Amino acid sequence: MRIGWNKKTVENNPQVFIYSGAERLMRMGPWNGVTFSGYPEFTVSGADQVSKLIYTDNEEEIFWYYTINNPANISIFVLNETRGLAQRFNWDPVTQKWYPFWTGSEDSCDFYRHFGAFSTCNPADVGAQGCECLPGYKSQGNPLRDKYQCLRHSEALVCGKGRGSWRSQE
Repeated sequence: MRIGWNKKTVENNPQVFIYSGAERLMRMGPWNGVTFSGYPEFTVSGADQVSKLIYTDNEEEIFWYYTINNPANISIFVLNETRGLAQRFNWDPVTQKWYPFWTGSEDSCDFYRHFGAFSTCNPADVGAQGCECLPGYKSQGNPLRDKYQCLRHSEALVCGKGRGSWRSQE
């Protein structure tokens, strides 16, 4: 498998997205020549005994692909649309089964619209599975059971008392 970017027709850094139909489920983040920012375990330097990740960046294209070090080894890379994950499996000829070698990050912040509108994701906030409501919004629902929802707080609509605009940090 070779995934890449044609520099003659496309701008920006290469990224891998996983879709279910037209719905974007997650992204691996931009490739920086070493790793995808959302999948730090998926690196050129993170070589294993089975395979080698090759990265190329030239005037015409950027691409990466795997090579298998030993042809007796069988490995597959799967984009799991159901779970929105990138996964790699190795074949065990003794048991005749596929075994997961690695599964990309399952951080709840990696998944699009996991927390709903008017929220941000903070992976350090384990209590709410990383969800925080934007200023002027309050949480409703159980984040462990329901899709987390942030609804406008009526007090936030009143100007004054130090309330005003706030800048999102990107």
